[in-house]
Amino acid sequence: MNESFYATLKLTTSEEVLSEVLPQEEAGTDFFVLSNPIVIIENNTIDTEKGVMISGLQPRKWMLYSNEDLTIVYRQHVVSISEMDKFGDDPRVEMEFGVGGTDKKNSSSWLLHNYFERQRKIVGI
Repeated sequence: MNESFYATLKLTTSEEVLSEVLPQEEAGTDFFVLSNPIVIIENNTIDTEKGVMISGLQPRKWMLYSNEDLTIVYRQHVVSISEMDKFGDDPRVEMEFGVGGTDKKNSSSWLLHNYFERQRKIVGI
């Protein structure tokens, strides 16, 4: 039995989707069941008075007008899939502020897990 995990998927459409992923196979067809998939939008603002650019990340629902919390993506539409752990144990990377936790291996997954839990409560599932 397959277990779900949090991952980022690069699709053939060039979209990058973050989601809880459950790999499945049925009748010889491989696919992924995505739970509440999101995309991350980067917002940049220039403060001309201070001479700096402010950058922020905003999570958004991937399929904006869908009423479903589960989405199927067929394997042939996925270019790459990776569990969410961008920096791992790279000694050159230091997490300065501990956003999402001080252990980077867990922080992305916990942030995404908490986001999905809040969404499930809002939707009532």
